[in-house]
Amino acid sequence: PGTAVALTVSANDIILTPEKPGRISTRNVLPGRVARVADVGDLLLVHIDVGCELVVELTREAVRELGLEPGAEAWALIKSNAFSVQDGEAKS
Repeated sequence: PGTAVALTVSANDIILTPEKPGRISTRNVLPGRVARVADVGDLLLVHIDVGCELVVELTREAVRELGLEPGAEAWALIKSNAFSVQDGEAKS
């Protein structure tokens, strides 16, 4: 307690859904809003504001089908084992 840590998660370890998920085993379910979508070749990076910014790697088809455009509501799902913990001062 009282020790700062930094959490990291890979952009391809986050699942996005435009609807609040129902009963699921994943405990890390964060409501947010799409801030922007960046084109990086074959994939798109969806930046979602959940109180901090998460960057999620998705296919163009997934972004289109889910309607993930700036301003859209989205829920980020992250399995606990996807996090890496680093000791030290957390950066904002």
